[in-house]
Amino acid sequence: MEWLFILAAVVAAFCFPHFMVEALRAEDEDKRSDHKLFACLCSAVVVFVLIVFIN
Repeated sequence: MEWLFILAAVVAAFCFPHFMVEALRAEDEDKRSDHKLFACLCSAVVVFVLIVFIN
């Protein structure tokens, strides 16, 4: 089960920069807010997995 959390963290860590750059470059406000949300979710997944493995 640990490998699933590690895989989710790795995928989220690679997706975070993509979504953040798309949020900064998007001209449409709806796309910008969607990409900001996805970037926040990716960073939250990474932090959650780190907290789970530290404890």
